[in-house]
Amino acid sequence: ELASKNASKDLATRVLPRLCAHGVPGPNTLEVLTRMLADGACPERFALRYAYYLMHRILEHYGRAGLGTNETVKAATSQCIKTLGEEANIRAGVRRMLATRALVAAARAGVPEAAGALHRGTVGAIESLSAGEHPRGKSGMFDSKTGKTEGGDAAHTDAAARAALGARRRFIAGSEEGDKNADSAVPSPSALAAAVASPDHVAARHALSLALAAAKGPRYEELAIALEPVIGAVAKRMEARAANLEAAAAAGNSKEAKAMARKSEGKQKGEPNLDDPGAEPLFLRLCGALRARLLGAAERGGAPHDCAWACEKVLDAELKTYGGAAAGSESSPRVAMAACAGLFGSDAPSGADGAKARAAAWQAIVRGGGEGGEPRLLANS
Repeated sequence: ELASKNASKDLATRVLPRLCAHGVPGPNTLEVLTRMLADGACPERFALRYAYYLMHRILEHYGRAGLGTNETVKAATSQCIKTLGEEANIRAGVRRMLATRALVAAARAGVPEAAGALHRGTVGAIESLSAGEHPRGKSGMFDSKTGKTEGGDAAHTDAAARAALGARRRFIAGSEEGDKNADSAVPSPSALAAAVASPDHVAARHALSLALAAAKGPRYEELAIALEPVIGAVAKRMEARAANLEAAAAAGNSKEAKAMARKSEGKQKGEPNLDDPGAEPLFLRLCGALRARLLGAAERGGAPHDCAWACEKVLDAELKTYGGAAAGSESSPRVAMAACAGLFGSDAPSGADGAKARAAAWQAIVRGGGEGGEPRLLANS
């Protein structure tokens, strides 16, 4: 028994760290690493973490060509992909996330069966989000006794959504523009609308990134309809925030006035989760992309869309708030730059549709029609 404990300790503290430090192991190690994931096969959690990492590196490094050299390696790779797919579907917490990351690396490297396993491992969480469900996190073997996990409080960590959305975001990021497989990886507008309000701030950031990708695609109008309540809630709060800061500045720019202005701001029901530092810039870029595409469609004879007006309000309020930084604004330059980029439609897609969207966004700025430079077709909305 003592020898067994010492072997586990050596594996976690000496053998696997040295393997990681000396490059990528050969494909013939996949069989051993896959067996380590079985229940009870490896009680040392840090050894398991190394096993996931090494599988990720092997699948990513060798890809389809390197893992198809002989029948033994092919069989080990197939079993590895099957096991990772099961892990992505049934495991809790960090193990689920690590399994999906390895599958993404394999799918991007062209490993056979990886893309299908990735889809099967994440589709359950996406379907739950489409139904408007936000499952709370379950504790896993990597979580501490205090309820903390790698992303924060386990009560606000949705490992399934974080893993599924993060996996699909990474898969899209590694694909060529216009790739049909990448387009199919984008969740439905209803799933994205639910996911951006996830209590897990990392999952919400992944959802905003995917929504930005969807705003460049053919289903942008469906996305606008799904996100209109979400964007409208943010617009209402940001307009109130800008008004409060202006009132604080008019009251003499005192610390007490600024504090009262910020205290009176309440988060609106249905708002997205923007707690992650990268979430707010993504949200503003998303508003800009949707606004530009909807304005471009309206210029071609379509009806004006309420979502475009809500996006305009959000961008305008953010720029006003940043412009009043001396009056106590907490907006960062990164957020203000995202609002500027959004106002000009910088995230509209390439091609003719994107060019028309950016032209419509520019026309909305130069011709005005109301406060904030909204286009005339929205001025009386």
